Amino acid sequence: MVSREVKRFISGIVSALILFSSVPFTVSAADQQKKGAIGQYDYEMWNKGSIGEADMKADTNSFTCSWEDIEECIFGMGKNFDSQKQSYRQLPFNWRCLEYDVDYFPKGDSFMAVHGWTRNPLVEYFIVEAWGAVKPSPMYPSATDCGSYILNGNTYDLYRNMVYNQPSLNGTTSFPRYWSIRTENPVRNYQNNHINGDVSFCQHFQTWEQLGLDMSGTLYEVCLYFENHHSSGSADVNSVLVSGHDSSAPVQIIRFGTNSRNPRLNFADIYGYYQIYNFDTDTIIDWSPYYDCNMSVSENGYYGNADDKCVLVSDRIESWEGPVMQISGNFFPGDTISFGAAVKQDTEDATDFILTVMYTDENGFDQFDRAASVKAKKDEWTDLSTTSYTIPEGAQNTTIRIETTGSNTDFFIDYAYVAEGGVQSYMSKLLEEEKDISEVKGDINEDGTVDVFDLAPFRRLILNLLSGKGQYLHRADVNDDGAVNVADLVCIQRYLLGAGSFSRDTTVTTTTTTTTATTTISTLSSTTTATSITESKDSYDFDAQYIFTHTRKLLTDETFPKTKIIGSRAELEEYISENEENYDFYDIQNWFSNYSVPFSEAVEKYSDEWFKSHKLVIILYQETFINTKCHKVTKVTKDKVEIELLKNGGDMAMCQWHFLIELDKNADINDDFEVVVTDTSKPEDHSFGSIA
Repeated sequence: MVSREVKRFISGIVSALILFSSVPFTVSAADQQKKGAIGQYDYEMWNKGSIGEADMKADTNSFTCSWEDIEECIFGMGKNFDSQKQSYRQLPFNWRCLEYDVDYFPKGDSFMAVHGWTRNPLVEYFIVEAWGAVKPSPMYPSATDCGSYILNGNTYDLYRNMVYNQPSLNGTTSFPRYWSIRTENPVRNYQNNHINGDVSFCQHFQTWEQLGLDMSGTLYEVCLYFENHHSSGSADVNSVLVSGHDSSAPVQIIRFGTNSRNPRLNFADIYGYYQIYNFDTDTIIDWSPYYDCNMSVSENGYYGNADDKCVLVSDRIESWEGPVMQISGNFFPGDTISFGAAVKQDTEDATDFILTVMYTDENGFDQFDRAASVKAKKDEWTDLSTTSYTIPEGAQNTTIRIETTGSNTDFFIDYAYVAEGGVQSYMSKLLEEEKDISEVKGDINEDGTVDVFDLAPFRRLILNLLSGKGQYLHRADVNDDGAVNVADLVCIQRYLLGAGSFSRDTTVTTTTTTTTATTTISTLSSTTTATSITESKDSYDFDAQYIFTHTRKLLTDETFPKTKIIGSRAELEEYISENEENYDFYDIQNWFSNYSVPFSEAVEKYSDEWFKSHKLVIILYQETFINTKCHKVTKVTKDKVEIELLKNGGDMAMCQWHFLIELDKNADINDDFEVVVTDTSKPEDHSFGSIA
């Protein structure tokens, strides 16, 4: 490895950055340099102009280094992969993690990172693990915020910037540089710090791709790297090892950046909401603080109890500081959306809140649109939302922000949401639900009385629910079984006929027939023990779960899709037992942790009691080596299950999915039913996120 000089910005101040690579390079005669190889690892020291004192002593899988009053110097040791000509995905599992154990004593501007390059495309990367006086920060004019994630218990912020006409593996050229920087520094300046860690760099790279960066090139090198500027210090690297330890550590993406598509905002539910953030976990997802304010999870959210949490926005210096969320990777100029949150403050008689949309216009100027405003009284949750905002033409880097006017008081947010244009605010929906719960059971038309005039709107409600367009009403679940269906309608009918009060045990056998565009529900008035709904078109109502299943080994010699009809818990357990050698049913690969749950969690609800009224259809589907898709089961008939591939969900190799289709026990489906898969995605759907 030899040194080369490029430039960087730290906290807006330009200072020189010295990086190293394993290619021939002309070094100034005045520079101090030491390099070599011990075993499988290369090492190097470089001291610009031989200013001050710098020294490095290398040993097997370890080295010591020190610097005193230098201008710029670097030290590093790691593994060169250039001869392999492989992408990180093709590396064997015993080469996917860098382990380090270090005694680090920085005295000023110094940082420690995992560093390297890829070829074709050319990319330089840093995974910053610790620093002395100054936290590395790529504050270039062209820097892009790519999001944040948690790996091995550490939170990282990811950035991308272009460098132009600088030395590289390919000579002087332009190339992107990726910075993944720990948010919390494990060391103190002017102290001797003992630190160790496992940097699962392949897991970092996979996450970067999920956040819109290109890591498809062949891996050049991975090394433990110290960079120092106008400072002194020392480091005793007790061990550095490229291994397979912890190579499948779980990753949680907590925030998507400017140009990365957030899968949580890909599809709206039946009510039109893409995502609802109730903040009831200890991790804040997608939202982040703007400038110097802080965000933390707090108790006593909208519903006012300890289990219902919210977000506290504190330490605000300016009124425009507050929580922000990027939406530019999912919504584009001309799109109309609804969004907002519940806000509360407890320090002032009243505070003016503003819902702002920030974006860069086509001329490169920052714009700030006031999408909504509201005055929030002390200790009152208040709805701050817009139901119809159209993103302006030419807008880029579109971001939602919650702020105040003329006040920097702390405040709370809860039930933030993003929805399709025209959809009511989620606060309004919550108020409707609260009203619904407080109303009389069976009073569908809300006239205060349960009578024959409730029957017609009840029939319409059930038809809408069957078609996937209806909304569950608490007051319509008259038998308290957690569902609204024909059984509840029969309960009301029997009640009106003088049969007594509503009963949880009342169920009926019903038949739904379809005539042209009109659907008629006819019921048998006698009580029975099962509910069956059959359509004359031989298409069944169903629910579906989509479970990403980690493959323990490549199954290139098998035929997909595989199908299985399960009729009991015992059969389900047998299916798991027969297949757990090939599939990990009890864990989930990190890059899909936001999309799915482990198979074992998904099937917990399929109890013996559940199978008394249901059957389960399992489809095991395998993706190609190129892209994994977003799926949707659209139709289930006696002979066929239809599945649509909607959008690209990222670049993953050989992905397997379990589709769990829940049917009524009386649904007649053949054991050898056909699976028809149709790709309905558009060409523009196949870019997970621009990195331009």
